[in-house]
Amino acid sequence: LDDIVPAERPNRNRGFHPVVRQPHRLAEHFPRFRELGFVQHNQLLCAVYTLFAEPFFVAFDVRPIGDAALVLCSLADAVLALDLVVSFVTGYHWLAADGVFKVETRTLRCVVKYLRTNFLRDFLGALPLQLALRIVDPAGRMQQPGPAFIRVLELGKCVLLLRVREHVGAIEASRATSTPLLSAAKLIGGGVWACHALACVWFFVVSEAHRAQQSFPEDPQVCSNRVKLLAAEQAG
Repeated sequence: LDDIVPAERPNRNRGFHPVVRQPHRLAEHFPRFRELGFVQHNQLLCAVYTLFAEPFFVAFDVRPIGDAALVLCSLADAVLALDLVVSFVTGYHWLAADGVFKVETRTLRCVVKYLRTNFLRDFLGALPLQLALRIVDPAGRMQQPGPAFIRVLELGKCVLLLRVREHVGAIEASRATSTPLLSAAKLIGGGVWACHALACVWFFVVSEAHRAQQSFPEDPQVCSNRVKLLAAEQAG
């Protein structure tokens, strides 16, 4: 018995080996899966598509969206949802007291870490809102506030911009130095999305004002107040 590791030494008093709690090893494999190039690129592509599609659908009030757009949105949501599930059992690095980085693979700690960091961001980004909108409002005629609530959640998916920044940062870290091509791609991509978002906001504001003027041109206060406009439409 002297050659046996103390944690595995049998207990002579009780006549059985004490149970030694071993850390779950499930989390060891998923970092390797998530670090694969095609997996990261697919997640980045899905996040970018969502960032461009959702503001457009909200600003132009596209209901219902086309079948092709619905398939693309559902595929993007499915990829992001799969990554959300995998993130619960993905290990992470932490700095020990001796100054050495170690990998945490215990499932419970991985879950708690993920819930405290990126869960809310990934949860909002993976919500299948276009599919839900097609199910509850297939003809695009649902009255408020149902569509408005879903539209607010759609705008919440813009938190995926943080995820895109994280992916780009990981690519930069893997290359050790920021290349001019990568810097130019970041600048152009960020500028294009910013212009797209501003254009969607501008169109939404203009269309709302035009709808108010067409509905109640005799009442300027109603035309400039969204709450009064909704109340007037419901009363009419």
